[in-house]
Amino acid sequence: MQAATNATADTTLTTRSTRSTIHYQSDPDGRLTQAGPGSGRDRGSTDRTGEATEEVAGAMDLVTDVFEATSRFPAHERFGLSAQMRRSAVSIASNIAEGHSRHSTAEYLHLLSVADGSLAELTTQLEIAERVHFLPRALHESTAAKAAEIGRMLFGLRRALRRLSSSSPAP
Repeated sequence: MQAATNATADTTLTTRSTRSTIHYQSDPDGRLTQAGPGSGRDRGSTDRTGEATEEVAGAMDLVTDVFEATSRFPAHERFGLSAQMRRSAVSIASNIAEGHSRHSTAEYLHLLSVADGSLAELTTQLEIAERVHFLPRALHESTAAKAAEIGRMLFGLRRALRRLSSSSPAP
């Protein structure tokens, strides 16, 4: 769910995920900043790790789950499906963090789209792993549920950023 409000020349947008609320606003130059309690960080600042975003935190949890799940795969799959699943999971978190560090909303949206593509890959790979009996159904379901949560968070963030960029004043 998003709520958009106008305050003088700034536009503030709030995104809500199951974990927290993140506030973004655009300044008069059209730069996106994370606003609100605890943010204290503007997306264009020198601290570009993106580690404060809830989306990255959720994606990092998913990476951990995928690494734990694939550690149970047969040894002959170490460079096959296991490696692909790990790369997909890492790509999700990495692209969200990289997008968060970019100076423009368009770049952020592009990298969120790449993260969403990696999420689709991972979801497919989880299904394959279950079908070939590398992954027990319960572990597949719990990991797939976390992936679906990340997907919802990405969808909400992309929608919120699009609304924000469409309501931002031209630089």
